[in-house]
Amino acid sequence: RQVKATLGWERFLFLDINAHLQYIAEVRLDQDAYERALSSGSRATEEIDHMLTLKLQAFWMNDQLQPYFFAFYRPEDDEFMANPQLAWLPSDGLELAVGAIVFESKREDTLVGQFDANDYAYLKLTYFF
Repeated sequence: RQVKATLGWERFLFLDINAHLQYIAEVRLDQDAYERALSSGSRATEEIDHMLTLKLQAFWMNDQLQPYFFAFYRPEDDEFMANPQLAWLPSDGLELAVGAIVFESKREDTLVGQFDANDYAYLKLTYFF
């Protein structure tokens, strides 16, 4: 059993950038039972798990240029994931985007750590009608 809580904040910043911040907490109500149920060799996670998220997004040049950034950070394991992207919409129905996904963790047995060696960049072309 657990309880989750989220606290969020949204604001328009300079240069028409929209910022979203969130703090997410997950509290395990019976930590002792959780630890007893773990299989041998498994690492127990903290009773309270914290996550901070940040999303920045803008729509420039009559919505044709759209910079975007999303990231989250988990302080218990000192790890983060970041996703910067820049999209260009040269005409109705066409979008070209370039971005990356970056994972960083000090451990391999965590939410982000299992993907730490899988950073990648991408180029996306979308046609919609």
